[in-house]
Amino acid sequence: MELVGIKVKILLKNDGKAQYPDWSQTSFRQVNPNYKIGKFGGWHYDKCGHTKYDIDSPLGVQYGMLLVEQAFADEAVSFFPGLVTKLTAAEAEAFWNNKAYAHMPDNKHNMDILNGLKLEYEMKVILSQDTTNIKAKIAKAIDPSDVEPGIVQDRHKTFSTAVGDAGVTIVDAK
Repeated sequence: MELVGIKVKILLKNDGKAQYPDWSQTSFRQVNPNYKIGKFGGWHYDKCGHTKYDIDSPLGVQYGMLLVEQAFADEAVSFFPGLVTKLTAAEAEAFWNNKAYAHMPDNKHNMDILNGLKLEYEMKVILSQDTTNIKAKIAKAIDPSDVEPGIVQDRHKTFSTAVGDAGVTIVDAK
């Protein structure tokens, strides 16, 4: 499936809650009421947020990115000029990697498994039992590229692995 990126300017209402564009106003959404906006992963937000100042995101403004079909992108831009802009594939990747997920760790840690392995190792040492097998399990568990549970690579952190795993292609918006 080919998708394009759109960058959406999200303002604040007087009550301090986010004010998103009303997608139901678009004829695309009226014709396709069940269309899932942001088919791949939903919203991807600039982690700067509304309350922090950034040169690309002033106070009171937050940007989010959606990956959508070209037809929806076209209509969203025409219905919400100044709030929605189309992105090239390179811009979408840069937003993902540098704005939305830059703060995320490279790996996910399953602390229950890691602590369990550590405890099992320590107990075997206390009992003077052979630790060869548990050491091998620990080595696999702390290798993010190994399928053994413990530490695994966060494949959602980088644009290329996330879209590759999802089986979608991000193209330049026209």
